[in-house]
Amino acid sequence: MSAFGKLLRAGKRQCPAASVGAWSEFFTGGDAVRGFVSRRGLCATVTATPPPSVPEIAKVTAAEAFAADAEASLNETQLKESPTIDQFLESLGISKEKWDSLERKPVSKNLRLNMGVFEKYGSTLDDRKRMVLGTGASMETFRRTSPLNLEKKLSWLMEEYDLDRLEAVKIVSRHPPFVNYALKTNVGSFLTMLMETSGLDKNQVKLMLLAHPQIVGYGKKFEEVVKGAEALLGMTRKQVATCVVKCPRMLSYSIEKTTKPTLEKLLSLGLTKEEVIGLFIAAPKLIGRGFHITVDRKIEWLMSEELGISREEAVAILKTQPMAFYPKVEIWEETKKWFLGLGSTHTTEDFKRFLTEVNFSLLGRRRDGLNYILGFCKDVLNREKEEVLKCPQIFVALFLHETLPRVGFMDSKGKDVKEIPLEHLTTSTREEFYKEFDMEEVERFEKAFRNLNRDGKVEAIKTSTYPRST
Repeated sequence: MSAFGKLLRAGKRQCPAASVGAWSEFFTGGDAVRGFVSRRGLCATVTATPPPSVPEIAKVTAAEAFAADAEASLNETQLKESPTIDQFLESLGISKEKWDSLERKPVSKNLRLNMGVFEKYGSTLDDRKRMVLGTGASMETFRRTSPLNLEKKLSWLMEEYDLDRLEAVKIVSRHPPFVNYALKTNVGSFLTMLMETSGLDKNQVKLMLLAHPQIVGYGKKFEEVVKGAEALLGMTRKQVATCVVKCPRMLSYSIEKTTKPTLEKLLSLGLTKEEVIGLFIAAPKLIGRGFHITVDRKIEWLMSEELGISREEAVAILKTQPMAFYPKVEIWEETKKWFLGLGSTHTTEDFKRFLTEVNFSLLGRRRDGLNYILGFCKDVLNREKEEVLKCPQIFVALFLHETLPRVGFMDSKGKDVKEIPLEHLTTSTREEFYKEFDMEEVERFEKAFRNLNRDGKVEAIKTSTYPRST
């Protein structure tokens, strides 16, 4: 069995939603990855041609989409040929009785046609069902807006930010009010301003939109936040824009109820205003997590008799690893219990050394995620527990977005993944790791993995309780 065959076996054990069929359906989307899958014997059902129901993985510009695929654009005839309500509900697996029991507004013609647009752009059945059964903005927006307007917004996203169909669908389906925004005067001008102010390029804006599509609705609030941050801390417009890019949700935070108390707490811990600004830029999510309420308890935990960390050291950890302060203390305690439970010889002093080696960034990692990485290292990389524990960086690396694609790529090139040093796998830069290979081929493979995670075709175990920004 290939190394990735073992990975699938491990994935099925840890992730019930993962299945060989799901991997097969996904990997048929690209020639390079399809060849890798069939060659390594991962999926018996891989075919030479992707089934029609599998969305395209390769990027398609809006012009190509309309020219090459007549179904991607609704003409006047199609507008008149919407499915009946019964046919529509049946196609989504929703019974008439269930729909009637929800006491929702009638199923409009536009809703039926809009779901057809989403289907043609590769949206899954579950996603369309979720949108139809949803309440509030999702249901009402797609009930009212015209399918031509929906396609206009999707095609604009694809052309303006070089998105593929599924990426454009993800943005609109996760933030339905997007279809009501004026593209040039609302969305376009705000995103252009963010690029010019923060120094982002279009690819970075694209990633930000995929992660936080709601940001397009915060244009007016941005100016309020700039004024508040300047008054409280003397932050520049560029510094605020940098924070917003990392955490768009901060535009929804209250200056008086959230930002100001956080600032006062950090100053009381001995940080200067310049250090607070640096902390906000590095980890803007801290502002909205009730930090000013929970930080004292976390510092006390670090200063406990078992760990023996001084208050000054605890504050220094906050300055250098603010993301470790996202999870609750209970999650920190869970991390400690996981380490001590790995063997009778492991002591609290060992745990402290283990944390120190990764500058305490391990704090907050959940037991399931940590055990999954141990299992992956054993099943795929053939490394025993004690050997893995000598490389704590494996537990804090971006496992799903860096480690796993690296192993998969090497396996697809016929390399023995058991020979890859753990340190090389986790600490080397992307350029160093792939220096022997064509980067365009690497990027195609990495995109396949991003799509795999994005589309939910395999439910991956998360290795932390918070998203990492880098």
